[in-house]
Amino acid sequence: MFRAQVLPLLRSPALGATVLLICGGIGSAAASLLLARVMERAEFGALTLVLALTQLTLSLGPLGLETLINRHRLDADPLLLARAVATSSAVAAALAAAAVHFYGVGVALSVPLAVAAAGASLSRIGGAFLQSRGRLKASLMLLQVHNYVLLGAVPLLLLLGRDDALPVAVLVAAAYVATSIFGWAAATRLPRRSSVGLSARALLKEGLAAAGVGLAAQVLWQLERLVIPRTLSVEDLATFAVLASVAGAPFRMLQTGIVYTLLPGLRACKEKTAVKRLLYREGAAVFAAASAAALLVLLLTPWIMTHVLTSRYYFPRSLLGAVVGVGLVKVWNGFVAAIVPALGTARHLALFNTASWFAVCLGVAGAFAGSRFGLTGVVCGVGASWLALAAVGTALSLKAVRGFRPLL
Repeated sequence: MFRAQVLPLLRSPALGATVLLICGGIGSAAASLLLARVMERAEFGALTLVLALTQLTLSLGPLGLETLINRHRLDADPLLLARAVATSSAVAAALAAAAVHFYGVGVALSVPLAVAAAGASLSRIGGAFLQSRGRLKASLMLLQVHNYVLLGAVPLLLLLGRDDALPVAVLVAAAYVATSIFGWAAATRLPRRSSVGLSARALLKEGLAAAGVGLAAQVLWQLERLVIPRTLSVEDLATFAVLASVAGAPFRMLQTGIVYTLLPGLRACKEKTAVKRLLYREGAAVFAAASAAALLVLLLTPWIMTHVLTSRYYFPRSLLGAVVGVGLVKVWNGFVAAIVPALGTARHLALFNTASWFAVCLGVAGAFAGSRFGLTGVVCGVGASWLALAAVGTALSLKAVRGFRPLL
């Protein structure tokens, strides 16, 4: 009985991917904790903002190209590379300009921000080619490298005798440029198998819808980091970043693992029964892992904050509970967010895109309204938008599964 029911869950591709993501998450959490110890609180907050803005380009820069690669088996070619470079560079430049004028980021810090943003976008697209061919480990490593690079920022700051964000931002930018080059080089060596049957206009329309969904999800993931400096303070952002790196990271890793494995896995299914088996197995495995993660986070986070950071950062218990509760909702949302682009029609994708942006608006309003109650209020305000989006995504996912058509 144990072997028949439990062992398939342990072999879950989502859990396998999550193990890799957890390794990266551990590196990121360790780096955040160490940087929080050696950097000034305001500088650590500024670095958190730069990293959050960089993450937005993972969805906005490709303009949906990473989803199209998985949906339609696109191959890496010079035309796609030119499109990727153009959109990624334009988005990165706009993002850096917005950081200077809207958040008051210094011009010197905006330059590595722009380079890192463009590199992150190109790396994400390169990794999508590997993801679409089932090479999940190599693809995930492209997204995880910068987490380990952040660990190298600690001795770098100590060697330079500095405690500001600029050297760390330069190091992150160099890492993203290197991974983007590696990712595209690996993609061009893959066997060609393009089977696109849609026009360029249809691909563009579908790509924009996919980009909207991905960008909305990234905005929601980063929304607290984007709102806190405007409603509270950069010091509060530093506190949230430290707590999120410990208490929120496991749920982010699970959410990313679900999307990475379910999307290509569902596209490979040839019949509805195979789809249902895959969803049941992955769902059981991931939500069991999410429950275990929630318990560990509640038990270990207070000890880490007290002993590792020597109580430099204070947070109420209500804030920890809010982060864990919202984290579980994010895992649920990640599950349905993988089903819609994998099995849904272009109309389903457009509806989910619209719902995602309504959720963003709800999250912004909720965060600003909740800010009167401090960090806990901001987290709960954003969490309400995640809950609404998960409900809509569930309804669309059920329709997508019922109308399943295998990829020819």
